[in-house]
Amino acid sequence: MLGGALLFSFSSKLLQPGTNEIEIRVKAEVPTQGLMDQLYLAPQHQLISPYQWKRFVRVELIQWITLGMYTLAAIILAFWIARPKDVIYGLFALQLAIWATHNLNLFVTEIPTSAFFWEAMTMSTLGWVVVLMIFFNHRYIGSGNKAIERFIIVFSMLGLGLFLLPDTQSILNYGYKMWDAFLLVFGVYAISYLGLAHYRKPHIDTYLMLLAGIPILVFGFHDILLVNHIIDRREGLIIQYGVIPAIILFSWFLIRRFVHSLNLAENLTETLEQRVQEKEQEIQSQYNTLQTLENERVISEERERIMRDMHDGL
Repeated sequence: MLGGALLFSFSSKLLQPGTNEIEIRVKAEVPTQGLMDQLYLAPQHQLISPYQWKRFVRVELIQWITLGMYTLAAIILAFWIARPKDVIYGLFALQLAIWATHNLNLFVTEIPTSAFFWEAMTMSTLGWVVVLMIFFNHRYIGSGNKAIERFIIVFSMLGLGLFLLPDTQSILNYGYKMWDAFLLVFGVYAISYLGLAHYRKPHIDTYLMLLAGIPILVFGFHDILLVNHIIDRREGLIIQYGVIPAIILFSWFLIRRFVHSLNLAENLTETLEQRVQEKEQEIQSQYNTLQTLENERVISEERERIMRDMHDGL
């Protein structure tokens, strides 16, 4: 689903007086997936600026976003390795890595696999992104329906059956019509869950997560309509742009959480050191008291001995 812009130049000498024809052939693995947008013919200097802008928005920006997602996934994974009890770090790192892999379909021109495997990989990764997003929300908010989670896991495993379909056309038919429909339902559930959690117990984090999740749902719904030829496909896919505020927000959440854990550990360490010092001082004070008592006992015994000797002498 490459949606970038292409720029070709040719000598004006090829144009002859009268009518000229330009033949452009579009090749696609599946005929229904082939698409060519509006063709513009003009002097090259007039096309350079709009071409560069469209290529930046559709290709280069997505490349940078994808690279950033892989990098951030590695960093968050390191946080999770440092604190394996915090499952949300692992969930978020896996979600970023899978979403970044899904984004490869937007700018890779020479795919390293067959079109069949590539299409199945693209659709299955999008599904697992939604699943991991739900699990992340449950763990971060601190509540979630286990039955719903089991159902989502089972359905997601069944979604891997896309790799078992006989041909690419079947993947597109079942993927766009059935798989994406369930993903839309899961996305609605994720947003509804956040909205209900904020209604029951208002919190700024939940509210921000809700604001970041709504664009993903809306953009995803737009893309489902697009790939099913319900709206003009020349608009291009846009769900990849919805990840930008979500990445910034969730990364801030997790880094803030990690820093808070470090601060808490440092405070506990300082408190422990202070308590140790207090105990040392208390022990030293008790030792000094015992030493004083011992000295007084020795003096008292010596006094009694002297008194006995004086008594015996008298």
